[in-house]
Amino acid sequence: SGIEGGMHPGNEPHMQQASSSMNEGSQMALRRNNALSLMASAASAFDAAKDIMEALRSKHSNLASELEILLTEIGSRFVTLPEERLLAVVNALLHRCYKYPTATTAEVPPALKKELSGVCKACFSADAVNKHVEFVREYKQDFERDLDPESTSFPATLADLTERLKHWKNVLQSNVEDRFPAALKLEEESKVLRDFHVVDVEVPGQYFSDQEIAPDHTVKLDRFGPDVAIVRRHGSSFRRLTLIGSDGSQRHFIVQTSLTPNARSDERMLQLFRVMNRMFDKHKESRKRHICIHTPIIIPVWSQVRMVEDDVTYNTFPEVYDNHCARNGREADLPIAPYKEHLNQAVSGQLSPEAILELRHQAYIEITKHVPDNILTQFIYKTLINGHLLWAYKKQFAIQLDFHPAYDANGMIEFNEPVSFRLTRNIQSFFSSFGAEGLVVSAMCSAAQAVVAPKEEYTVDPLRVNINWLSRSSVEPEKLVRDGFDLASMVLALL
Repeated sequence: SGIEGGMHPGNEPHMQQASSSMNEGSQMALRRNNALSLMASAASAFDAAKDIMEALRSKHSNLASELEILLTEIGSRFVTLPEERLLAVVNALLHRCYKYPTATTAEVPPALKKELSGVCKACFSADAVNKHVEFVREYKQDFERDLDPESTSFPATLADLTERLKHWKNVLQSNVEDRFPAALKLEEESKVLRDFHVVDVEVPGQYFSDQEIAPDHTVKLDRFGPDVAIVRRHGSSFRRLTLIGSDGSQRHFIVQTSLTPNARSDERMLQLFRVMNRMFDKHKESRKRHICIHTPIIIPVWSQVRMVEDDVTYNTFPEVYDNHCARNGREADLPIAPYKEHLNQAVSGQLSPEAILELRHQAYIEITKHVPDNILTQFIYKTLINGHLLWAYKKQFAIQLDFHPAYDANGMIEFNEPVSFRLTRNIQSFFSSFGAEGLVVSAMCSAAQAVVAPKEEYTVDPLRVNINWLSRSSVEPEKLVRDGFDLASMVLALL
């Protein structure tokens, strides 16, 4: 009875608070233990890989030294020029201005000023003055006058800064295209690679398939191609090397430099896509349609240098659009300006959601006046030589659209838009109603079935390795695999 008397109703809130705090403490402890276990497993994996590398170095010392020479030569000889790097930085800053969630009439945000100040210091540092005298003499004074936040002539608004960046982009792009050739000679860029010939070095990318490759069937690296092409995409420039195998095959790789730490996530996503390709290949309907996700080979050279598989026949949508604008004498960024101007009032928070939706619709109508819906169709019609190839290409293109989902901080798929997935006007026009309502829908259903069909233990286990990088210290990895990461819903929503 004394115990029962102690259980007064007024004590129930305190008991509930105590129990909730205990649950939170246990959850925090569980998350901390999971984080420690992940760190321990990562450290043990690193130690195991280190032991394997040391064993291989000691057993194949000559081959290891040759590979180190090869990677050092690639990472040091095929970096971009300072004008190309400055053009890439200006292009990135320009797109940052387009995406910044402030009105164009507002003052330049402090974060953007800080970035511009860092760019001026990095591009025209004392080291750059000593290494690239002509570059510093030509650009330093004008660039700092226009874009240095400490300058008296620095733009007052975001719109003015956008115009300055567009001016510098046009100047640098014109200089880069006019002054530098479209291809370089390997014998002039690297005599080491020109004379490189080691019998035991294999062409990379042969072991990503499920089929076992016999040792006598592996393709060895015979030599490098004599021409080094300069690839310019999205305001950036890359050097493209050609690796010629012992069987006469050619593999092309572009050398990417100045990478950020986030670039390693691309390799994790490719691992995930390769697992999904195996699922597509094991399912009857997806295999019949040849559904697969493009997974180029990535070779890390240094911490900030890597080689990415490329193809000379690649064409991107921005390149098609840029060619259309150049042929018609239009500015490629012209549709962005009316969109930003229409949404100035929406960014300030003075309008209701219905009014903001109406503004977005008006901006969309303005954009359609500058971007017709037949740009892609005209490009493909002019590229392919006859109707048979056009029909085959259209059919295969409709079922091979890769999807690239976006994730939030917790590793979940983001759906911030009312319509989470849509086809652009140009793609829909090229597919026509038959392709959009027939081929695309059937390919989506087949891909979703391929992901859902395998048993749960088969689906989760191969992905568990690729899920770990998505988790944070505050997220339980087991919960991510069990509840948060649903591949079926990803394919249904984003394919």
